[in-house]
Amino acid sequence: MAEILLAIPYPLEFSRGNAVSARRFKGHLEALGHKVRVIPGDALCVDHGSANSMLALHARKSFEAIHSFHAGNPGRPIILVLTGSDLYTDLATPGPRAERVEEAMEMAHTLVVAQEASLADIPQKHRAKSVVIPKSLGDSHLPERRPHGGEHLEILMPSHLRAAKAPELILEALPEIPESLPIRITHCGEAEEDSLGARARRATEARHSRYRWIGGLSAEDALDALSRADMCLNTSRVEGGANALCEAIHLGVPCLATDISPNVGMLGDGHPGLFPVDDPMALAERITRAANEAAFVRALTEATSSRAPLFTRETERRALRDVLERALT
Repeated sequence: MAEILLAIPYPLEFSRGNAVSARRFKGHLEALGHKVRVIPGDALCVDHGSANSMLALHARKSFEAIHSFHAGNPGRPIILVLTGSDLYTDLATPGPRAERVEEAMEMAHTLVVAQEASLADIPQKHRAKSVVIPKSLGDSHLPERRPHGGEHLEILMPSHLRAAKAPELILEALPEIPESLPIRITHCGEAEEDSLGARARRATEARHSRYRWIGGLSAEDALDALSRADMCLNTSRVEGGANALCEAIHLGVPCLATDISPNVGMLGDGHPGLFPVDDPMALAERITRAANEAAFVRALTEATSSRAPLFTRETERRALRDVLERALT
């Protein structure tokens, strides 16, 4: 048994994807027999005690904890879980944020991504110490799949409202979808940017709106909503490996998602539901096909469900165990 510090950017009870992942990693570590001590990623001064290693989520937002552990415990390994923000936002723009991510990556013994496609996006000099720990549902209870059975096509968009998630894309796509088609977009997530929340509210309140924003949901309620949906929609510009896509895969809910490498890594190259980033016309075309063509929905469902064996609880736990064993020996 090892004592492991788990450095996280958000409290465990938050609904952000990083907090969901942190809860899952904590559960896996404890199931593997390790003692886990959770610390905030921005902690400058922490009593590391007898901790054998650190598992840190988010290179930039956990930089202080990573730097402190590295400085105080030379030789003890740091396993760094890279997020979509690390790889596709901070590293993509030269400056202080990119420098912090690079420094955190230098200090890490092992770099972790959630799906294989992101390995190619890690700087070449760090790829030799990079591994995949595939996402899973962790200890989430998977509800029974039970589509609502209504006459309209119910599309759930589980996404917080911030620029990286491009929540406005569906609002730009809707006018391009024939009004005669019976579709409804249900958007769940917290408004992290006031302007996006205001726009979602106005769209919800508009007369004859086919879009409704219902705000944030608990993990249990979000899973329940997904189990009742006909489709799951991801419009993100930036992801690391979306928890909601993992949930949809295991529930057998067909997915539409942006054609970014982390989504491809989750759904598979050539998935019929992928569409270009920031392209409302392409999204409108996919939704129109889904409303008109049962064969297209079947193809989406089969392609999505076929990915389930890659993202199981056992697979994630085994990969984490192997990473720890290599780091601690």
